[in-house]
Formats: sequence, structure tokens, C-alpha cells
Amino acid sequence: MKRREFIKLLGGALVPGGAARAAASPATRIAVVHPSERVEDMTANGRRTFQALFGELARRGYVERQTVIIERYSGEGRAENFADVAQRVITAKPDLIISMHDALTNQMKRLTASIPIVSISADPITLGVVSNIARPSSNVTGVSIDAGFEIFGKRFQLL
Repeated sequence: MKRREFIKLLGGALVPGGAARAAASPATRIAVVHPSERVEDMTANGRRTFQALFGELARRGYVERQTVIIERYSGEGRAENFADVAQRVITAKPDLIISMHDALTNQMKRLTASIPIVSISADPITLGVVSNIARPSSNVTGVSIDAGFEIFGKRFQLL
């Protein structure tokens, strides 16, 4: 699934009847990849990050085991596992990947150019996740905690 198709799918859930359309479509498969969190703890009752993720998906009509299939992967806190985890995720061919670590994102980015990856990143430019914040020019998009100096100009533009 291309990034724009996925955005349309998510956006459709925002308009009246969108949740019903999401429910009527075949289940979307989302891979959630974390560097250290235990797979069994990646739930709507887990950490606030996961509570927010699953809560927002549900609010938009994506209910686990009904309209969306969530596949969870963990690096188990060991960087030496990241390549194997990335390979397993890509082999599973999910519709979307949510990656919560730069190194994992880079591993998966090297393995696919077709599966959209939403990354939670510290500084995606410095860490090689994207080459440009405004136009990532790849299958990776997402949120950055500290996107370096480039983001300050964007923030001033918004003001």
C-alpha cells in the first residue's frame, strides 16, 4: 500500500461514515516495531505511547481484530537483533510499518521501498532516516523529537 493510499484510507475514517467504510474494507495489517518493549506489553493497556496509538486508531474506526490486524515486533533491547527483526517485518509484508527507533527504521528502509514506514525519530536527517524533512523522498515519513536546525525554520514559518 502506498503512503497516499494509506493516508486516504485513514482520512476516510474522519468524514461521516468513514469508520463504516474502514470497517467494510479488508483488514489493514500494521506492523508495530519497538527496539526493546516486550511484544506482550505493546497493547492498548500498555505504556502511554501504545495507549495513544491504539486509542487513536480505534477513534478512527480501526479496531484491532475487527478492522485492523496489529503485528508486533521487538528488538528485545539488543541492537544485534535489529537486522533479523527488520527482515521478519518486511517478509510479513504489512500494509504499514510503525517504527519506534532510527536504527530499525534504517534497516527496514534498506529492505523495502514500497511499504510505508512511519517513524518516531530523534533527528531523522542526521541519523540518515530521511534526507529532507519537508520532502522525505522515500517511503519513510513520521514524527521527529529533535529534527535538527532545519525544523526551527519551519517552526518560525508556522508562527
